[in-house]
Amino acid sequence: MLGKFFGALGLLVISLVAMSILCLAVIHLREGAAVRETMQQLAQSPSDELDHALGAVHQAGANRELALALLLILTKAAVLVSLTLCISSFATSNIFTISAMAMVYLVGHLESIARDYWLHQRAAGWLVRTFLAVIAFFFPDLQAFNLSDQIIAGSSLSNLMVLKLLGLGTFYIVGYIVIAIAIFSQREL
Repeated sequence: MLGKFFGALGLLVISLVAMSILCLAVIHLREGAAVRETMQQLAQSPSDELDHALGAVHQAGANRELALALLLILTKAAVLVSLTLCISSFATSNIFTISAMAMVYLVGHLESIARDYWLHQRAAGWLVRTFLAVIAFFFPDLQAFNLSDQIIAGSSLSNLMVLKLLGLGTFYIVGYIVIAIAIFSQREL
């Protein structure tokens, strides 16, 4: 089971690295064009204004937050791989595994929206809170790993938030792999 996990994760790492290299190349080219355009537009401006504008252009390019976002995307992919292996350990067909993972992916992205609605818009009793806790325990909150909108808006990611998300991802990965190994070991082939 671990071999399948690391094999699938390895393919995802290769794909993510290839896409990241292409994306970083485009960002670098666009940043160079923006620097040239800024220097042409502000050629007659004071040097401190030019330095400030160039600093803003460089800050909008490839930076630490982009690398952290890629790490969180990889963590999200690893959670999905481990959950797919967990479901496939008891599934009887590939169609069931694919359908179940499509539903889990959908639930994982909508979980935070539903949780916020039920907890804040309605008077949530203990039954609703218990149900939401069970859903949150078994289905990962995949929306938490999507920080690209914040990064594009220029927000910086706190180290504590990144560490919490990496810890949450590790918890889900280890948990799903342990469950998958336990189910698979009890299964008759």
